[in-house]
Amino acid sequence: YEFGRMMEMKKLICLLFITIICFNLTGCKVINGLKEVKQYKQECRTFADYVATEDRDAIYEMFRDECKEIDGFDEQFNTVLDLLYSYDLDYQNIVVDTEMCGGGESIRDGRITRWSRSPIVRNIFDSDGNEYRITFGYVGIDRDNPAMEGISALSLRTIDEKGVYARVLYIGRSTNIDHQQRFYYYPED
Repeated sequence: YEFGRMMEMKKLICLLFITIICFNLTGCKVINGLKEVKQYKQECRTFADYVATEDRDAIYEMFRDECKEIDGFDEQFNTVLDLLYSYDLDYQNIVVDTEMCGGGESIRDGRITRWSRSPIVRNIFDSDGNEYRITFGYVGIDRDNPAMEGISALSLRTIDEKGVYARVLYIGRSTNIDHQQRFYYYPED
């Protein structure tokens, strides 16, 4: 009986030891990944704050270089922001949703390799009480293609009383039904 109990204790100690080793090998990556995700979510909130405070330079800097290098981007960017700010929207109570939106993440070997979202900025109203929402495409990290990191699109939409969206403004990259990327802005000239 004593010998059997000692064997059970040795098995339990070995199992505990193996568990500790496994956690040390993978746990640090998971914790670092959670810190990265928290940082990316904060960057989404920061971008929304830049829009709310009309910080054009900061908004521009967060767009990825690929967008900024497209002919006519600067002019289209300014046109869209001029129109956005002509609506005189109230951003005082905005809520940035980074969970219930499009996007995803990829993990390889316990490490985040890609994290993207299309956050929704809610609780934006004009003086007549009409509701608007801002969405933007954001890649926080793409270890395989770092040039994809940053803001790829910015959209302003209205919402009617039935919850139906109508696009008002858009600038950036979009993927069409054939999965081809194209750059455009709305309203077009």
